[in-house]
Amino acid sequence: MRNLMIRGKGGYYMFSMTFLALQHEGFLTHSCISSGLTEIRNANIGDSKGRFYTGFFQLTIGMERIAKLVLIVDHMLENNKLSSIGKPMKEFGHDLERLYGAVKQIVDRRILDVSWGFNPQQKRILSFLAKFAKRTRYANIDIIVGNAANDPLSEWNDILQDIFNNEVSAIKKQRMVESAKKFEYALSEYWYVCANDLSKSNLNLNNWLSFPQIIEEASRRAIVHLVTLIYPLTEVLGQLADISRDQGMEDIPYMSEFYHFLRVDERTMLNKKKW
Repeated sequence: MRNLMIRGKGGYYMFSMTFLALQHEGFLTHSCISSGLTEIRNANIGDSKGRFYTGFFQLTIGMERIAKLVLIVDHMLENNKLSSIGKPMKEFGHDLERLYGAVKQIVDRRILDVSWGFNPQQKRILSFLAKFAKRTRYANIDIIVGNAANDPLSEWNDILQDIFNNEVSAIKKQRMVESAKKFEYALSEYWYVCANDLSKSNLNLNNWLSFPQIIEEASRRAIVHLVTLIYPLTEVLGQLADISRDQGMEDIPYMSEFYHFLRVDERTMLNKKKW
C-alpha cells in the first residue's frame, strides 16, 4: 500500500492512497450534490431549461457514488481490509433504486441510527432519477435519431405540477393567478409569446407569466424532497466511517464532514438558492 507523508506540527503523518481516494470521493460527491441542488432550485423555463439537465446529471452521479461508497466501506468492515468488491459493484450499474435497497439492508443489518423512510412523492422522485441515470439522460439524442424515449423534462414537469397542486397553499395560488391576470391585461396589446413549457406545449401570455412562478414554488419544495432522499445516504456513510475508525481502520476519513451542508431545517431548505 503506497502512502503519502504529510508534515504537521506534531511531526509527519501517514495517509494511505485509499484514505486519499476516499477523501477525494467525498469532495467529488459534495460538489455533485451541492451543484445539483443549486441547478434544480434555479432552473426554469426559457434559457435556463438546461439547468434541469445539469441538476439531474449531478444529483444522480452524486447519489450513486455515495451509495457505492457505503457498500465499499461496509465491505471493508466485513473483511477488515479493502478486498475485491469490483464485480458486485459493477452489477449495480447506475440503478439508484437497487443501490438504495442495498444501503437499506446495511442499515437494518447493522442497526444503524438512521431515519430511513420516504413518502410517495420522494419515492417517485427516486424512481425518476433512477430512470434518468439509466436511460432518459439520452432522451434528446434518442428522439433525434428516431428512437422512442420518455422526455425527462416532461416527467419532471409532472412531478412539479403535482407538488404545486398538493403542497402550495390556496392563498398563494390565488395571488399568483391574480398577478398573472393583471400583467396579462396590461401587456396583451403589445406582447406575443412564442415559447414552450417543459412538456413542449405552446405557452400563451398568461401561461408565460404564471408558469415561472409555479416552477419557482414547486422547485422550493422539490428541494426538500431531494434533501430528504440524499441525507440518509450520507448519514449511513458517516456512521460506517466512524465505526471503521473506532476499529482502528485509519484508511477511512470522517466522511460525514463532507455533507454538513445538508444538515439544515425545512425552512432553510425552502429558502436556500445556492447549496
